Amino acid sequence: MNSIIAGSNSLIVNYYSAYFEMLELPNEHYTSVSIGIKRASVNKDIKNILIVIDSREDYLAYSKLKSTLDMDTQNIILVCTSESIQKLVTGSKVIIFNHKELTLDFTTTLTRMQICKPYMQEVKSEKSPQKVLDYIKFMLVKGNITLPISSECSVNVLKALDQDDISFKVIDNMTKTDPALHSGIIKMANSAYFSGAFSKVEDVERALVRVGLTNVKVFLINFINKSLAANKNLIFSYEISKTIDKSVITASCCYTLAEFYKVCSPVTMFSLCLLSLIGEIFMYAAISDYFSSDGLAGQKPDGYKVMAEQNGRMVSGMLLKKWKFSEEYFFPIMHSAALGANNYMNETKLLHLGQNMLNYYETGVVDDKLKNALTKTELRLSESQLAKLRTDIDSHINSIASVLS
Repeated sequence: MNSIIAGSNSLIVNYYSAYFEMLELPNEHYTSVSIGIKRASVNKDIKNILIVIDSREDYLAYSKLKSTLDMDTQNIILVCTSESIQKLVTGSKVIIFNHKELTLDFTTTLTRMQICKPYMQEVKSEKSPQKVLDYIKFMLVKGNITLPISSECSVNVLKALDQDDISFKVIDNMTKTDPALHSGIIKMANSAYFSGAFSKVEDVERALVRVGLTNVKVFLINFINKSLAANKNLIFSYEISKTIDKSVITASCCYTLAEFYKVCSPVTMFSLCLLSLIGEIFMYAAISDYFSSDGLAGQKPDGYKVMAEQNGRMVSGMLLKKWKFSEEYFFPIMHSAALGANNYMNETKLLHLGQNMLNYYETGVVDDKLKNALTKTELRLSESQLAKLRTDIDSHINSIASVLS
């Protein structure tokens, strides 16, 4: 074999790998730009390298490692999946293609026959909230998630979640390249939630065993959220930070309610509620990235903020289902707004109540939202009980601050 195909988008990589085979060019193919380039750099028999640039992370990986390739003896072909990515790519000794242009005639014919939908370039020309919503939801729930994250470790965490490649071994390897992730997992294992009467753990392997895979996945998602919040150049950076803060308060409300009513696990309720707004957070980030790539950074098109708020819970539930969380996590989130019947009604009711007592936590005033939530859930709380819960919520937020920081 003298050819390599590499890129993070497995569908497009497989497409070009099959195309090379049709041209009688046997090839190795990898779903990682870095791995593909490293393989080509050490194997001088490789004469043709096709790199699929599907995201900024792919471009950064190529830029970091391209010096290891022999531009004089190896044919370097870059296939970019969008115009914004293609603008980043330069080089006199590389051949650059646009994937959509290469396949446009075929897909246009299929579109006219109503076999498939138009390319997203047609959606981008319209830029209606509904068109963008369709694209964002597809990318988050069914495609390969690409978000504007600068931390390489966070990118790897997101990719592992998205490809259902989360295991203790994978996480342990990630912690070796990021001190914050390493210390954060150990800190979580030694927190009051997980340590109990156990002795203090010092290494990640023991920490992972103590905490369990589901709780580690919750921590990793929060790790991604922090990376998104750190990017202050995003159009919706303020909304991302505020929604993350809101998720922590909601989670503490639900933890405290679970302790009070004793109908389900407080730790599960905390994790569930912390994740309940992940869809809204990811939508803000994806919409920001969508528009910034078109040179519209700094603008807030009408309707997009409302779009994220209205669709966030459903996207949250679909993401957790995609990431192999159990039903007790995503069913309550997807049914909490209307209290739709499901097998986890206790969790659903507590989440609904927690989501509607945020203003009470902030002000101490029982508003109509809280009154209606108490009526709909058929849960009863006296004024003195509410006041005690408010104090307990505040204490809980302070107690978990160091774990989430």
